[in-house]
Amino acid sequence: IATANLVAQFCGQVDLVTLLGERESNEDFIRSSLGPNVNLIPFYREGAQTTVKSRLVDPGYVKKLIEVAYLDDSALPSNTQRQINDWAARSLGNYDFAIINDFGHGMIDDSLVEILCEKARFLAINAQTNSANRGFNLVTRYPKADFVCIDEPEARLAVADRNSPIEYVVSSKLRKRMKCSNFIITHGKLGCLVFTADEPVNRIPALLDEVIDTIGAGE
Repeated sequence: IATANLVAQFCGQVDLVTLLGERESNEDFIRSSLGPNVNLIPFYREGAQTTVKSRLVDPGYVKKLIEVAYLDDSALPSNTQRQINDWAARSLGNYDFAIINDFGHGMIDDSLVEILCEKARFLAINAQTNSANRGFNLVTRYPKADFVCIDEPEARLAVADRNSPIEYVVSSKLRKRMKCSNFIITHGKLGCLVFTADEPVNRIPALLDEVIDTIGAGE
């Protein structure tokens, strides 16, 4: 939702394709949170609720202490996955670009990855490693993309390199695993690193000098 609303400030129309739970869908809340030019295209997981992540926060320092996730991240029933994949194969070519927020919660199977890489006119990917997917959701599951935005630990996990300079990790390893020329690696308080084809690595500093709340502040 956050991604769709941000992009909608630069586009005439944004379609948000997502997976909701058949029960406790929270669909009314989701629709009320969308910008006026964002259209929701929901699919539904049978017998499950929409993924909800609750954070227990220390109010004094606005620091996350623990997260509790309510989700079903098992493989989707074949009929539901087929509906999603058929929609993607039929519709992706109609869009100027596709932004994939892949949290590793079961919506995107290997067949859908192939469709996204083949059909999207411009493919931007954020594949997240989090406590729920335990490192099984690496960005390298996508063989190619036009643009990738991940954080430093996600880049290192994708190529199993803990210690090399991040410039080497991306330029010499990650690019070989993926057919992609453009990367942004977010780097916490240090800002982010920008890698583009045939250009030197550029660093964009953090835009804030006072951090108030980083919870939910991702790419």
